[in-house]
Amino acid sequence: MLKVDGISSVGRIAKKLGTLLYSLIFLQESDQRYWSLVGNNDARTRLRKQRNTVAFFHPYCNAGGGGERVLWIAVNAMQKQYADKGLTCVIYTGDNDARPDDILDRAKNRFDIVVDERKLHFVYLRFILAVPSGIWHFRTRRWLEARNYPHFTLALQTLAALIVGIEALCNLNPEVFIDTMGYPMTMPLFKWVAGSKVGCYVHYPVVSAGMIKSVESREARFNNAEWISSSWLFSLCKLIYYRIFAFFYGLCGKCADVVMVNGSWTRNHISELWRMPERTFVVYPPCNVHAFLSVHFKVRLVICGGCRHEEDWQRVDELKKYAKQLGLDDDDIEWALNVNIERLYAIMQKSLIGFHTMHSEHFGISVVEGVAAGHMMVAHNSGGSNKAVINFEGGPKLDILNATTPNEEHRIGFLATSMHEYVDCVMKILHMTPAARARIRGSNKAVINFEGGPKLDILNATTPNEEHRIGFLATSMHEYVDCVMKILHMTPAARARIRENGKEFVKKFSDENFEIRWNSAIDRLLCGN
Repeated sequence: MLKVDGISSVGRIAKKLGTLLYSLIFLQESDQRYWSLVGNNDARTRLRKQRNTVAFFHPYCNAGGGGERVLWIAVNAMQKQYADKGLTCVIYTGDNDARPDDILDRAKNRFDIVVDERKLHFVYLRFILAVPSGIWHFRTRRWLEARNYPHFTLALQTLAALIVGIEALCNLNPEVFIDTMGYPMTMPLFKWVAGSKVGCYVHYPVVSAGMIKSVESREARFNNAEWISSSWLFSLCKLIYYRIFAFFYGLCGKCADVVMVNGSWTRNHISELWRMPERTFVVYPPCNVHAFLSVHFKVRLVICGGCRHEEDWQRVDELKKYAKQLGLDDDDIEWALNVNIERLYAIMQKSLIGFHTMHSEHFGISVVEGVAAGHMMVAHNSGGSNKAVINFEGGPKLDILNATTPNEEHRIGFLATSMHEYVDCVMKILHMTPAARARIRGSNKAVINFEGGPKLDILNATTPNEEHRIGFLATSMHEYVDCVMKILHMTPAARARIRENGKEFVKKFSDENFEIRWNSAIDRLLCGN
């Protein structure tokens, strides 16, 4: 092999071709808060580790949901904690239509969060390929959307995230990489290829024991179509597929140096799959507790929520049609979708009872906000299964609403499963005395079994002491109705007690507490402990 100045001619040519390829493919616009990635020198140095750089993989940073609130509070917390250490935060984003100013303005308007734009940069995920016929533009974020993969969704979506992660790495190699959206394949990529320190914030596991159990028991659910559950052969194939995916999901998780989870339910599932309890820490998501604690009580029920994708809007249209079938009009239901923070405050101020109906909720930020605002919260009475292996209960039932305690003095919420149970909860709240309602809004006096989600993390729902209740749990439509009826029948004193219990209890879910826990985990990541 020919040698030129100690370097093989083949290697020199390959290096130049690689430099040219990077220059042609990964082109980025230049902006004072963009990483400028154009030119041969940048192409040669992009894969070099950028010291004092923490990169967040969050392709939907402009979405305005609960996950984005976690992102912006985390960025703000790190900027304050490490202001004197020259730390720079970077966000890999696919919001190519939004400039940095637009993204930061939305964070301010949606969450009332302000970050230091001087120490924040955005890497836009857009693949630009130069070919003889011209320039091809690809927006790779769309590859992450589940609607593109009607079958083998988990595997194909995970592989797509790997491709998008490779694009992110080719644009910037950070010293610290943090996945905040749940794309597991990005962690081994940045751990093994980039040599970065890797952390993650897990909102919910990509695959869980409950999902596997539903396939194993041939139960038709959202993740197990009826045509599969009705066939033993298809069920067996899907069970094998899930177990293989869970195995590789566990391998990806082991690449994380620090794992942050949003509650006890998620912690239990992640600990079972990844088996790294010593590196797993509960960091409750930041809830705007202080703002809602100042909301005064007025009786009115309003429904609100957020929509991200086209599928969400289609679901809203279906719900509106269903409401009309039930004879409900605009005077009965207000659809407050994607409202800003001021409008949300106004809605919370005028609400008495809050419903949270998600099955197997991993945490329940809206439950915390409702409790903080003084709502009589009624959450779905679920949180996991497979207790023979590990107690996967969680969500509002255990982490938040202290709803199953027999001591009414400590109630901070209600639980329901059926329609009748929800009605009972409402009636119980309405029949409470003001003092009882105020007591529910009060202080957390009970010891809580932190096993997960709104069921354990928020509603403090399984304690035997009713004095510490701050909410209710329900599973079916009837149970939700029962909870409503129970709330309606509460004395004012009982309602007041629940409110006071809740307002004191939810302080542990504040932004300040999140910042403390987050920075504690980041310290471990930066120090390598």
